[in-house]
Amino acid sequence: MGIKPHMTAMLRNVMDNLHLVDIWREMHPSSTTSSCYTPTHGAFSRLDRFLLVNNRTLDIRQADYQVCFLLDHAPLLLECGTHTPRPAVPLRRMRPELLGDLEYRRDIQEALTSYFGGNLTTAQSRSIEWEALKVVIRGESLTKTYVIRKKIDLELTQQEDTLGAL
Repeated sequence: MGIKPHMTAMLRNVMDNLHLVDIWREMHPSSTTSSCYTPTHGAFSRLDRFLLVNNRTLDIRQADYQVCFLLDHAPLLLECGTHTPRPAVPLRRMRPELLGDLEYRRDIQEALTSYFGGNLTTAQSRSIEWEALKVVIRGESLTKTYVIRKKIDLELTQQEDTLGAL
């Protein structure tokens, strides 16, 4: 007898609407393993499932049905851990030594004055204003870091050329 087709369709509809994924099926797409045997009807079915939200942060290591001993259901074992998703772009820390650079401090001051002069309104949310302000500071910091890196690279190249000429 098994599960009736309209019940499978209903389950699929619920899973789609809630963005759920059947972890076992995802890991075993072509397997015909079942979790339940009904001797009365002589039918096998897969009633037991782990459904997780599609954008899960679990590290699924294993999902397997175990041996069925005394009951009519085989237990489904899910082994997982958690992991912290890594950002697509590596986070960069601000270089504190930049604060000792008077030119950098002057550039930041000018950028902040310009930002607040052109963006100070009561209409926008403070959280959006804060995020935009951080972008201004990061932009100035990255620009200064790039300029410093280029200056160091130029000095190294000049020193290599001087050493090469000896």
